[in-house]
Amino acid sequence: MSLKSARIAQGLTQKKLAQMALISQSYYNEIESGKKKNPSTKVMQRIIQILDTNLDIFFNNDIA
Repeated sequence: MSLKSARIAQGLTQKKLAQMALISQSYYNEIESGKKKNPSTKVMQRIIQILDTNLDIFFNNDIA
């Protein structure tokens, strides 16, 4: 599962997830699209918790 599909499954917009993760929407967009390859551990932990998933989601090459 990709970040995008996990986010959509939770019914979240990029803007809402970014707010919950305490990051900007543009920063989250870069993470989700694969442009940002190395988000901080703290940011990854927040996103994992929000999406109720695990670290593997950041290593999935499925962008869609």
